[in-house]
Amino acid sequence: MNFRNNQREPNPVSTLVIGIICSVIFPPLLMYLKGIPIVFGFILSPILIAFFVYNFFRERKSDRKAKEIRTDFTDGSYLNSAEWREKYQKYTAKHNFEKTDSKGMKADLQRRYRKMASVIMCFFGLFMIFGSCCIPLYYAGIKEIITAVFGILIGIFIFYELGFRNFIALPVRKLYQENYNIEAVEDSYNNGKMMSHKKNGINIDDKYTLIYSEKEIHVISNFSIQNITHNLTRVKTYVNSTFDSDEYQHKLCIIADREYLVELNEYQVETAINELEKVCYINK
Repeated sequence: MNFRNNQREPNPVSTLVIGIICSVIFPPLLMYLKGIPIVFGFILSPILIAFFVYNFFRERKSDRKAKEIRTDFTDGSYLNSAEWREKYQKYTAKHNFEKTDSKGMKADLQRRYRKMASVIMCFFGLFMIFGSCCIPLYYAGIKEIITAVFGILIGIFIFYELGFRNFIALPVRKLYQENYNIEAVEDSYNNGKMMSHKKNGINIDDKYTLIYSEKEIHVISNFSIQNITHNLTRVKTYVNSTFDSDEYQHKLCIIADREYLVELNEYQVETAINELEKVCYINK
């Protein structure tokens, strides 16, 4: 079991100091420049300072809790506790493995990717492309043409990356183009145990394990699996360098010819580890 933090977090102390300095200087200065009585600036400053101080201690409290979770997770007490095991048993009792498409692996994966596709982004991208193409018709200057080109490029990116690539199930096409043993993989997939979470999923069978995310699909031979671990990643969210919230992402880590990660919920990760330990033991 591993615990990871997301990288490049702003320093809470630096954020607090800069926030206090800005709260003292800028409100009175802004009121003065706007012709508003400066007293309102001195009223606003303590409010802003209180916000930065409160947020600083809120982040510190969250960090202390994360240290406790990290300790419990890395020494195994979190997942082995009676409370967690009870929750896990209740989850598995209510959630069976998913049924795959009766038409086969290709149809099933295409369906899953098309569910990810954003119709709104497709139309928004097309709208940007159309609107940008219209700019030179009314304004023929160099600046307008450059703006139109940028608008078209952004529109193409939004249309393709955030919508259309999932409609055409591009990762599925790549899988069928690159995998020389696709028939064996298909047989394994159709008989496998399927779980999905957000825009990710895993299919486990005796011979192959297939994992997919929003942008790629990987097929792993169970014979090549060397280690399986449960990774917990803490992701902190900041708004304008100010701490907003944090969340914990549970990932299954498979070590084979390389490291493979797939995000699931914590109970699915445990189930996947149990299933993989069974098939890896059989193959050994």
